[in-house]
Amino acid sequence: MDNIARIVMIVFGALMLVGGIGGYAKAHSIGSLSAGIGSALAMAVAWYVSRQQPKVGFIIGAIVAAALVAVFVHRIQQLLAQTPPGSIGMNIGLCSLSAITALFLLFAGLQSRP
Repeated sequence: MDNIARIVMIVFGALMLVGGIGGYAKAHSIGSLSAGIGSALAMAVAWYVSRQQPKVGFIIGAIVAAALVAVFVHRIQQLLAQTPPGSIGMNIGLCSLSAITALFLLFAGLQSRP
C-alpha cells in the first residue's frame, strides 16, 4: 500500500504541475502557475517524508490534496455564473481527483505502520 500511495503522490503532483503550466500557457494565469508549482512541491515534500515516516508523509499529502479540493470548489463557485459548462466540468473533475487523492492518502496514512 505504501508504494502505491507514493506513486499516487508523484502522479498527482505531476498532474497539478502540468495543469498549472497549462493554465499559464492558455490564459497567462500566474495564479494557476503558482498553484501548480506549489502543489507539486508540496507533494514532493510529502513523498520525501513518506520514505522515512510513511504515516506523516501520507497525511501531509492528504492535507495538500484536501486544500486543492477547497481551491477547486472556490473556482467552481466563481465560474458558475460566468463561464461555459466545459470549464466548470474540468474544475469539477480536478476537484473530484483531488478529493479521491486526499481520501486515499489519508487511508494509506492511517494504515501505515510507523
